[in-house]
Amino acid sequence: MKVGILSLGCAKNLVDSEMMLASFKKAGYEITNNPKDADVIIVNTCAFIEDAQIESLNSILDMAAYQKKLIVTGCLAQVFGKEMSKDYPNEIKNVIPFSKYNEFTKLVNKALNDKKNYDLNPLNRNITTHANFAYLRIAEGCNNFCGFCLIPFIRGRYKSRSIKEIVKEANLLAKQGIKEISVIAQDLSCYGMDLKDGSNLTKLLKELEKVKGINPLTFSN
Repeated sequence: MKVGILSLGCAKNLVDSEMMLASFKKAGYEITNNPKDADVIIVNTCAFIEDAQIESLNSILDMAAYQKKLIVTGCLAQVFGKEMSKDYPNEIKNVIPFSKYNEFTKLVNKALNDKKNYDLNPLNRNITTHANFAYLRIAEGCNNFCGFCLIPFIRGRYKSRSIKEIVKEANLLAKQGIKEISVIAQDLSCYGMDLKDGSNLTKLLKELEKVKGINPLTFSN
């Protein structure tokens, strides 16, 4: 069995896609870049702005044309999941919104009629970026509520990961041969404010600098 994924939108969404791929690989699937060869296709959608929503919907319809087992995930699934399930019952096996990622195994099993483990784990990713480089997500969500952006409504309020967990992931990436990491979040400057334990971006970076094998850090909102 082979799985392919079309990952749309930002680097943070790509990290989710890499976790999905890793979960399928652990369940015994091969990964393919050719939708014609795939038994299962995942479209991990974006809904940041209207243009992204249109691109995501068009991509879903493009992948549906291959008549494979199609699973739709991500931000558009969060915003219009019920509508997509209703409008495309024959094309889409299941729609898994961001808020249901804690039930990923259950919902994938329902879509594929199997009983395998597809749990998503940030410490288990199938890196898809070019050699020696990977993204490292340090937080999820946003508190800014900008008028043009749906992220706070889709991904929720800002939630920082602990320094301990982030450093653990950085060490795992280093062991996989990653030399450079790009630290990402919706708003990097807010890192740690919600943890109430004194964590902040400066302290995190000082810990990441200690990770052996990792060269310069870059930053991306």
